Amino acid sequence: MQARVFRETTNVKVMIMKRIAILVISLATGLLATSAQGQGGTVKPPAADSGPQPCIDVTVNGYKTPSYDCLTQQMTPQPPAGGVSASLASGAVANTPSNQLGLANVAAFRNRMGNTAGTSVHPQRPAPPPASPLMQGR
Repeated sequence: MQARVFRETTNVKVMIMKRIAILVISLATGLLATSAQGQGGTVKPPAADSGPQPCIDVTVNGYKTPSYDCLTQQMTPQPPAGGVSASLASGAVANTPSNQLGLANVAAFRNRMGNTAGTSVHPQRPAPPPASPLMQGR
């Protein structure tokens, strides 16, 4: 009997909290609408030259939700003031040979490994030179 009463009171508390949350959200929306009407009916976006705007994180019932749209805008690269964009400047790097960039390529691997490329983990090395018969006594 007590468990049933406890469950019913808990359900009532949850319903009241949901209604309060809906009421707060609707009031906040109404306040935003009236403040927009007081400014001529439209909300003015921030000036583009005022620098990066701070992102606002919202916390609801202990869960923090970041503004992903704002974070995405902050992460996008800004175009240069009067120069070439970064995407066009990277064309020179894309056309540079891999050995000049320090990257591994098949030709360099085969040159380093010799005839053991693909068959052994040890590179091919020339045989040691034979001993000179003139230097036997020393």
